Amino acid sequence: MEARTTWTDQRLDDFAESLKDLPVEVAKLREAVDRLTEEARATREELRGIRGEMGAMRNDVSSSQRQIAQIGWALAAALLTALIALVIALV
Repeated sequence: MEARTTWTDQRLDDFAESLKDLPVEVAKLREAVDRLTEEARATREELRGIRGEMGAMRNDVSSSQRQIAQIGWALAAALLTALIALVIALV
């Protein structure tokens, strides 16, 4: 196939005709990109809200773990006190 090196009026007209729908297609793509940008922005905002909720949940779990540890130490101290009292009573 031989490469064409000159632009004839017919070729230019064909090229212009093939580009006629280009602005419409570009506008459609622009609209799609704008819509995706808005969806991404909304998703980021939603994730920020979830991150705040997760931080609050993490604090709740942490305080629960602290409370469980305190209860465990109190029970261990009560058991140790009872054992000491039993040993004293038997001696």
